[in-house]
Amino acid sequence: MANKRDAIIDAAIGRISEEGGGFSTARIAADAGCSQSLVFRYFDTKEGLMSACFERVCHELLQTLRGVAVPKDPDTDSVRAYMIDVWRAYCGYLESNTHMAKAYLFFVGRGRRFPKGYRRAEDVLRRILGDSHRVLRAAYPDFDFVAEYLIMFSYAAATGLFIDHAEDPETVLGKIEGILRYGICGYGGRVT
Repeated sequence: MANKRDAIIDAAIGRISEEGGGFSTARIAADAGCSQSLVFRYFDTKEGLMSACFERVCHELLQTLRGVAVPKDPDTDSVRAYMIDVWRAYCGYLESNTHMAKAYLFFVGRGRRFPKGYRRAEDVLRRILGDSHRVLRAAYPDFDFVAEYLIMFSYAAATGLFIDHAEDPETVLGKIEGILRYGICGYGGRVT
């Protein structure tokens, strides 16, 4: 039964990425190969289904970010490099999972910036980093400020990567990374 629930969420994420919130639950049921009543058995309302989709998208993104190696002996430069690596992991995930990226942007546009249980950027950081959060803050006192900048900037950057515009994605990504480096490393900062 859990597989059917997952299939419904997958189908809904696909529809959200194409249609936003205007999808029909009947269409989700057809995409998932089940009845509409089963959709409502798992999710009481369409909004409940959308919440489950948002939590899935956020969970996958957080798992990707947790995969970035935290520096063993952090200092300012290694923490800055770590934050750039987190940024690259974030962009790589969105680039390789376009339907998830579009669904994520839909949810962000609705004002759902953090999944359930996370109230602030610092909560996201602590959940991802665990005990390493304290160590990174000690090595780089501006860590929380810069990380919050990174999280807020990521919404705008993801939008820039997934809307149609005249510039090729490489150019857009280069500009975005330049702005990101400025925010993390300061003017003229060099992190490779």
